[in-house]
Amino acid sequence: MRLQGLRVLVAEDNPNNQQVARELLEGEGAQVRIVDDGQQAVDAVAAAAHATPFDVVLMDLQMPVLDGYAATRRIRKDMGLRDLPIVAMTANAMAADRQACLAVGMNDH
Repeated sequence: MRLQGLRVLVAEDNPNNQQVARELLEGEGAQVRIVDDGQQAVDAVAAAAHATPFDVVLMDLQMPVLDGYAATRRIRKDMGLRDLPIVAMTANAMAADRQACLAVGMNDH
């Protein structure tokens, strides 16, 4: 699948995971922006909403400053961006983890 021109925000604090995500997504043609924590993700989404919005956010769950759950809540409730796809990018693979992601407004896990 080609992701040509897709604007992707990756919220991930681990440099190795950031590199892998960037290489995979850019290799498929996506335009990638990487941020290190949930607050930076919220700020990036807010700034892009006034210019060229992101097409999707890949959100780590455990990050410093603001975790992925809280960042998603802010994007959904405070900013009112209910149609922006937010997908959890995490090693937490239990059914309860998936339910927690969906409960805060993520689209998938």
